[in-house]
Amino acid sequence: MATARQINPETYELYLRGRYYWNKGSGPAVTEAAEYFNKVIALDGNYAASYVGLANCYVRQTHVGHLASSDAYGKAKAVTLKALEIDNGLAEAHASLALIRADYGWDWEGAESEFQRALELDPKAANTRQWHAVTLAKIGRFKEATAEIAIAKELDPLSLPVATSLGDILRYARRYDEAIEELRRATDLEPSFKFAHVGLANAYERKGMFREAASEWTLVSALSGDRVGTYAAVRDAAGYKHATQVWLEALQEDSRRK
Repeated sequence: MATARQINPETYELYLRGRYYWNKGSGPAVTEAAEYFNKVIALDGNYAASYVGLANCYVRQTHVGHLASSDAYGKAKAVTLKALEIDNGLAEAHASLALIRADYGWDWEGAESEFQRALELDPKAANTRQWHAVTLAKIGRFKEATAEIAIAKELDPLSLPVATSLGDILRYARRYDEAIEELRRATDLEPSFKFAHVGLANAYERKGMFREAASEWTLVSALSGDRVGTYAAVRDAAGYKHATQVWLEALQEDSRRK
């Protein structure tokens, strides 16, 4: 994370506000975070960390349905490269580029190289460890992923994103009971954190606990304001095939709005 010594106090406060709202994770909060990072860039165009913050907002906006992936990741990559042009030794910029390469480009080798560079520069960055762990899990390297997310949890024991990612990694590894246990801890810690409920719903589905999954999807629907809860309710009542049609209709509706 950038330090106050690199920027005047007033502008740094704007940067911290951006990070605060980004960490909240909701669509409106991420939009507000992006506004703060843009204000920082307008005041100090050479503050590399503000470009990384903006890049992370673009990526998060794909998760909340506010931007199409093709638009979001293109913008995220551009501002991340700008950050690295300003400061190639900025660990969080390398971490963001790693995430972009993994999630959008499926460039696993390039992503691993950037993650290693980021961790060389800042081995105590919990979010970098978290992103690295999830990326490792996506390509089936579960033992390494579990070890990496454990380090992230040690570094930031109360992080909701870290706790949620731990649950997701366990689900990817088909350790469903453990995944459910971890994700329940996250939802108990912060009942309004949507991503933990998404992870829990997915874990319940994999476990065949469709009624519990339906309940979680309904909560997700209430927290995000979309129709995924309708999908869950229909699946629970009428089976998978009809629910898939409802899900498709919901996605089409969202694509027109978002």
